[in-house]
Amino acid sequence: TLFQSGQVSAYPEYLGEVAAIDAGHPPPFSSEAQTEQIAIQYEQSHGASVMMPPTPFSNSDQLIALKSYAQQKNLTTIAQLGRLGPLKVAAYPAAQTRYAGYAGLQQAYGLTNLQFVAIAAGAPTYAALDSRAVQLADGFANDPQLASGSYAVLNDPKNIFGFQHVALIVKSSLLSQLGPAFQQTYAALTTLLTTSAMQTMNGAVSIGGQLPASVAHSFLLANHLLNS
Repeated sequence: TLFQSGQVSAYPEYLGEVAAIDAGHPPPFSSEAQTEQIAIQYEQSHGASVMMPPTPFSNSDQLIALKSYAQQKNLTTIAQLGRLGPLKVAAYPAAQTRYAGYAGLQQAYGLTNLQFVAIAAGAPTYAALDSRAVQLADGFANDPQLASGSYAVLNDPKNIFGFQHVALIVKSSLLSQLGPAFQQTYAALTTLLTTSAMQTMNGAVSIGGQLPASVAHSFLLANHLLNS
């Protein structure tokens, strides 16, 4: 990879991806703490890199329904879907074969009553729910639409969607060069990256049409991490 070859000295990564893909630990994971520990151990075993503390947010997949539909069917968890009849679930195409997606819904929960409907992630997913073309959708925790209060996220007691907090993977040599000031700034920023903050910033870009760099700059200014 670019990181291993030295062409890149740092990159952000999801904890679940480090644990499952890099470390080769098969899902599901029992907790965020377990996922983080596996990721840390993997990075420590590759002594030239360090995993910085992860974000508060976890941008994992979520199984979503209209709040009105969930209330009508008395749904709070994925496990309850098995008592219903045939259901359509909208999801991005790759989710069909992912354990943290349609495949996991069938394998872990035994939901043979789900029909997969391939659709682009983001706004099209929520449009399919809003139009009642589907009853369920695979979204992401940081989707800005979830802040509207119109949707219900079904609990995932079997943890098929995992724990996708983000951490910076950085070369040990670079971290030493940057010194403690960098680590202090990193910690100050990372603690601010909550699910609510990410939903708001994502909404400013995907719904409000603002440039990502502009949104990030405004966020840093508002939180006194930039002077101008």
